[in-house]
Amino acid sequence: MRLRVCVLGQANPFAWFPFYVKAFRESCEVITVGPHPSQATLESWGKAHLAHMVVPNDIDADLGALEDLYAVLPEGWRPHLVVAISGGGIPLFTQTACLGCPAVYLSIDTWQCLMDYHEAIHYDLVFAAQRAYIPHLRATGSRHVYWLPLACDPEVHYPVEMERPYDISFAGAASWAVHQERARLLTLLAHDFSVLAKEGVHGDDLCSTVSSGRLTFNHSAVQDLNMRIFEALAMGRPLLTNRASEANGLLDLFEDDTHLIVYDSDDDLVGKVRHYLDDESAREALALRGREEVLQRHTYSHRVEEILAIVRRHFPDIEGEAPARKALGDALAAHLPNLPGVVLDFGMQFETSKYALRRRGATRFVGIAQDTLRREQRRGSYDEVHAGTPGSWLGKADTVVLSGLTPTSCFDTALSIAHSALCDGGSLVARIPVGGLEAQRIPPEPSALSSWFGARDFHATSIHACLDGQAIITARKRTRKLRDIVLETLGNLMVPGMNAERVAAMVDEEL
Repeated sequence: MRLRVCVLGQANPFAWFPFYVKAFRESCEVITVGPHPSQATLESWGKAHLAHMVVPNDIDADLGALEDLYAVLPEGWRPHLVVAISGGGIPLFTQTACLGCPAVYLSIDTWQCLMDYHEAIHYDLVFAAQRAYIPHLRATGSRHVYWLPLACDPEVHYPVEMERPYDISFAGAASWAVHQERARLLTLLAHDFSVLAKEGVHGDDLCSTVSSGRLTFNHSAVQDLNMRIFEALAMGRPLLTNRASEANGLLDLFEDDTHLIVYDSDDDLVGKVRHYLDDESAREALALRGREEVLQRHTYSHRVEEILAIVRRHFPDIEGEAPARKALGDALAAHLPNLPGVVLDFGMQFETSKYALRRRGATRFVGIAQDTLRREQRRGSYDEVHAGTPGSWLGKADTVVLSGLTPTSCFDTALSIAHSALCDGGSLVARIPVGGLEAQRIPPEPSALSSWFGARDFHATSIHACLDGQAIITARKRTRKLRDIVLETLGNLMVPGMNAERVAAMVDEEL
């Protein structure tokens, strides 16, 4: 049976989404769900004349408002895997608690797509295209985060055999505020060299534009390892790109003066252009090596293979029958994350055993309770038992369950200990009282309850009201506030037109 993959995202033909969909379809049975850019959106992008390029998803849906993914899928079609791809500024699906299968989130422009941080915590595995943002995603609540750079599609990004009338070609945006430095460098080059620069080119026009130059130019405005790096190499042109992308892994993937040409300053750029224009043999040899390297290691097919390999490592049984929608009941076990890892049970009233949890993927089950009798009665259900704090497991637990702490007088203390016990992005599963006199300090409304946990550095991901008046809440540990991350990242990048303080002030305090 081929793996069934449901891909979520905006059907934006000008970015990475269609390339990932195409690559998944090479080896998997795929259904895509999500909106496509409207005519008004295309006009705002300056691409209204390219409306013919838009290919709608298999199922058109507002992912931000969607509560049940299975309700829009064809009857009887159940996915083995759900993959959400950020892009286009649209909200993505976050009601993943009821998914019966693993869920993957791809964050591409994490530096500016701040909702990625909030959405990614609802997914089992997160892949970041820009390596520098992995620790930020972990700090805000994502547990398993991997680096997955962008790539090329050899059928779309290919060399064009032609006369090369220009010294330097460039295809990309150079008029937006964020690309002021890129525009300045293109003007600098145009003083001494013939330059062809085009914005808004795609498909065959993109390949022809890049292929028109003996060299092709790129400039990363925000230290990103951008799409054009991979695409230009696939088109067989010697690529000039700035060193800023080194922050996100450029020189871990490619070698300077072997696969591409890295410049550090105005003088360095001009000098390297002159050198390679004067040495055709060196120029074409570098172009060939760059193209060979990107085709051997950096296509979207390679990226999908990597995603699936990591998914299979975490979920070795994924090849079996696709699971049905998960029913969330009043039992704590139904609310455990798909990757529970090391599980700590505070209160030792979690009605399960180490053997049952092992089948769910747990690697260790640790019980913690003050009650001596309870510890002795349930010792056999755990791998180890403690009377007080989690001891050696502090900062190493993947999941903490609060199963037997009803008096609110000790809930704050238990929550603080649980936070200390969890690793970054670790999951909390807690049964809490939300009604009656003893629960006056814990608000019963879901939004207020979410804020209450947010004030204690937990991001709530799911709230389930139980029949007995209690609630089961799942949440992810946070170690840094998004506001602080925005101030740091945008402050370091100094993006034209984006004031770090102003952007940070717009971030919800709960995040």
